[in-house]
This record gives sequence, C-alpha cells and structure tokens, in this order.
Amino acid sequence: MRKEYGNMEMKIKKIKIKRWIVILTLLFLGVFLPLRSQPQSRIPVDGGEVNPSNPPRFKGFRASPSSIVRFYFSEAGKRFLMGSPNPKMRDMGRLVVGNGSFRASSTAQPPFGVRVPSFDPGVISPVCSAISGCKFNLELPTNALPQNEESVDFIRGGGLGGEDLIVQGANDYRVGFFGTPGGLTGYYVSRDTDGTPEFEGGLPALPDPLEPGDILIGKGDPVIAADPSRGAVFAADLRFDESTTGIGVFRTTTAKLNSGLAGDCPDGPHTEAQAAGCWPTKRIVNAQPSQFFNPLNFLFFEDKPHLAVDERDDGPVGAGNVYVTGTEFSSSLSASRIWLVACNNALTACSAPVVISGSDTASQFSHVAVRPDGGVTVTYVDVTSDAPSPFVPPYFYQVFNIKYVRCDPAAAPATPSCWPATLVYHNPSRLMVSWGPMISRSRPIRSMTIARRAGGQRPM
Repeated sequence: MRKEYGNMEMKIKKIKIKRWIVILTLLFLGVFLPLRSQPQSRIPVDGGEVNPSNPPRFKGFRASPSSIVRFYFSEAGKRFLMGSPNPKMRDMGRLVVGNGSFRASSTAQPPFGVRVPSFDPGVISPVCSAISGCKFNLELPTNALPQNEESVDFIRGGGLGGEDLIVQGANDYRVGFFGTPGGLTGYYVSRDTDGTPEFEGGLPALPDPLEPGDILIGKGDPVIAADPSRGAVFAADLRFDESTTGIGVFRTTTAKLNSGLAGDCPDGPHTEAQAAGCWPTKRIVNAQPSQFFNPLNFLFFEDKPHLAVDERDDGPVGAGNVYVTGTEFSSSLSASRIWLVACNNALTACSAPVVISGSDTASQFSHVAVRPDGGVTVTYVDVTSDAPSPFVPPYFYQVFNIKYVRCDPAAAPATPSCWPATLVYHNPSRLMVSWGPMISRSRPIRSMTIARRAGGQRPM
C-alpha cells in the first residue's frame, strides 16, 4: 500500500514538473520569438489594467499609444469621427463608440490668441514675424481646425530660384473632416521666398495589402525626411482600419515639388487626385492583421513611426537607404516592441521588419538616425513600473528608461545587423501620476498632476 502511494506521489510530481516546463516554454516563446512568428493570441476586454491611463484596448500595456490614438478614443475624438463626411472616418467612429454613446456638442470653439514668446527668440528672419512666425498652412482663420505633431525637413537651395524647399507634415483635422479620402495626415510645402506654403493636402490613400480592393487612409503621426543628394523627400504615417495595421511610406522628388503642373504639385489645397500625383511613390511596411476595434480579437497595432535617410552619395554600403522604425503592440503578453525596416531609395523593395528592442516588452517612441559613416542608431523609451498591485487610484507609477541600439548598414532590402540595446539613461526617481476631471470654459477635460517620490508636485 505504501509502495503504491509512493508511486502515485512520484507521478503527481512528474506531472507538475511537466506542466511547469510547458508554461516556461510558452512564456519564453511569447517574449523572444521574432516579430512575424508571434502567436496571434487574444486579450480580454480591458483586462488587468496594467496602465489605467491608457485608452480602451491598451489598458493591458505598460507603454501608451501615440497621442492621436488616444484622441480617437476620447469623447472629442468620437464626436470628430462621427461628424466627418468621410465614410472611412465615420466607420472608424462607429467602431470606437461601439455599443456606447457619445455626446454631441454644438459649442462654438473660442478663437486662439497669438502667443507672445516670453524668451529672447534671437535673430529672426525678416520674412516671418518675430512674435508669431509664419503660418505654415493655407487655412482661413474662420472656423479653423487644429493641426499638431508637426515634422519638418528641408533641402537648402532646393526650391524655386535657389530658395530653400521646406516640407512639413502634421496631424490635420481638416483633412479628415472635409470629406477627402486622405485621412488625417497633412503635408505643406514652401518652395519660394515668402515663408508660407504654396500648396498643402493630405497624404493619399494606400491599397490595403491584406484586404484586396480596400484602402487605408492616413491616421496621422507623420514624419518627414529629406534626401538632398538624390533630390527626394520621404514621409511616413499611421495606416490602420478594423482589419489591417501598418505604416505608410511615401516618396516624392524636388522636381515634382517645384512643378506647378496639374499632374505634379499645383498651388493651393490639393484634392485626393492631386495628392496622389504629388506623392507618386508609396507603400505599406510591416502590414499586420489588426482586428483593432474588436475587443475580443485584438491582434497587432503598428504605432509611432519614425524615418531617416542615409544622405551619403552613392557608393558606400547603405548609401541612400531609407530606414523606418515603429512600435508594434502585440496581444501576446500585452507587449510593445520596436522594429526596424530598411528600404531602397526608390521604395521598390524593403526588408522584413526586425525587432531591435530585445527582451523589452514595454517600448515606445523610437527615433532613428544615420551617422556620417552610415551607421544606424535608434533610441527608444522602455517603460517600467514599481506600482503597488492592485493600483491605488488615482495614483499610477512609471519609470522611463532610454535605450540605444546601433546597427551596421547593408544594401537594402537586406536587413541591417543590429547590436543589443544598451541603457542610456535610467530615471531613478519614481514619478507618481494622478488624474481627475475638471471643468474649463464649460468643457470637461482631464487634469494631471505629477509628483516625484521625494516630494513636490506640479499640475500638467
């Protein structure tokens, strides 16, 4: 009897050991598998609020999505999406609202006053006002809509008559509101001496590589990079809908940007057809299945792109390469990681994405740059937390670590060879964040307070 009991006990122990081996193996695969090998598991609706300040679908992630994504889930964002004449924007609004409701508002927005700088601005070009600068869009002041998250680059002497050619991108709420298929990503170009743009528009729609016959419109977060050596300008932005997520990458030339012909870049606000003619080369990188707005089937979300060009003259390895980075939010273990793609200058071929953030699973806000010798550098933020569990509202603790990755170039579309990420800066003092509603000008907004562990706090 004792012998049988002992054998039974040994069997139970072996079963427990096997279970632990299976669990540890699954955890290892979930964290360290390459980007395209990640299992497309599902996460519950807002389950386990790892970051309670995140919008729906993202509360299980320590890192936060970009501000434009957070806006879409806000009450103002829902009203904006549902009020757009653009059917793609309204479709997105219905998915964001879900079974809930949104409060319509007819309150007129107060006009914005000109902000006077409180510091010495230094030497200012006589072309632009020393107080307010040059307004870099063609929007009339009446019923103006916001533009934000600007990115700008230029080619010195690349414009008409040897003037600088200046290209800017921004989130532009006019583009999504006035019914053009372009989405929310605006572009603005100055090619002469007056300091203001001659034309503007929304980056054109892209074919959905995973849903033939469908299109992906711009959802903001643009970044601009110029290549003076080849007379080219590149742009990147968010592209996603209910089924597909990816990063849009665009290319145009100085010849196009300086031409006012109908098929190139004429003066004035651009239609969708004119935008397509002005930015003729375009593609999606790292397209993944999304099911973004289905809370039971969230798979992937590609966020916060960045862009850089190797501006060296042709010859050295990597010269002319276009590098794109972004953040991939994956439902597997609720992880967010940084990836890198290398494209040739013509955007006819791009490498497969490679994860460069190693075992970091709460990464965001990548920034890619190219050194004079062609080496590629990427910095990003990795978010850690020593918060008590469960959280004690309204406080939420986060620590931000800045990481650095160095990559050796290859001839695109070959994948660059990257070294492990290293820690550049660790903030040893924990930040305590609390939030709550307040009323300003009869509008509910969120008030946030930040305090260091050692004491002292300030509102944001």
